Amino acid sequence: MEAIIGRGLDSIVFGWSPARLQDELGSADKEYESDDGDHRACYYKMRCTFWFRGDRLHWISCRNPGLLLFGWRLHDQSSQVVLPFLQERLGEASEVDDYGDWESHAFPNSCLELQFECDGLSAVCFGHLFSEDDEPIWPSA
Repeated sequence: MEAIIGRGLDSIVFGWSPARLQDELGSADKEYESDDGDHRACYYKMRCTFWFRGDRLHWISCRNPGLLLFGWRLHDQSSQVVLPFLQERLGEASEVDDYGDWESHAFPNSCLELQFECDGLSAVCFGHLFSEDDEPIWPSA
């Protein structure tokens, strides 16, 4: 399983409808509406949650240890290893939010967030990109 910045996850593409995702993956194990109005579909075996704003997939949160990013398995790697690797490939430094028992490292230009617990990468979250006018850039299917 590979995360592709600005595009999606393997063959799953940002901008898909919930129905299109269900056609690809089958029924979600759990679906709910978040406090901010996003529809979320959880697929437990994949260890991924797909977030929809309106009728479009816009964010994926993945806790799958087999997830690849730039061909590399990141799960459980330390921030001292992961961050330099990604900063070089993305051409931007991360912005850090410290929540006490975990940290979030965001790469805003790449719409990528890494969550570290006990200094091991526990989640990779990523979404579609935005134009300079702050408009969503939907990849072509």
